Amino acid sequence: MMSTSTPVVTKLREHILDQFDIDHGWDTDDSVANLTQQLRSMTYPGHNNIPAARDLVEGGTFLAYYADVIEFLNKLGLNDRKNTKNYTDRQSWDLYVNLLVREILNLTEDEK
Repeated sequence: MMSTSTPVVTKLREHILDQFDIDHGWDTDDSVANLTQQLRSMTYPGHNNIPAARDLVEGGTFLAYYADVIEFLNKLGLNDRKNTKNYTDRQSWDLYVNLLVREILNLTEDEK
């Protein structure tokens, strides 16, 4: 499955937004607004939304272990070690980070 397909994008967004609800310590259930607030708090001159989003993902807000990332990508149909795609741990991690950064930027862009 392609990483830009609707089912994959939907699952990626759910994965991101699940971390920004009341159950994870936020004051409101507006996960997109909470994500936007968090991202803005991590930006400063010379460090815009892209590196801030990368820092958010690489800093452990989401998955932190290769095995968990690989399992998540497998569930999305993007990294199936049993079939045609056989990414290394690092390639899986890089794909995960890039996909989440892309969707974080897309979600927060909608908030502007």
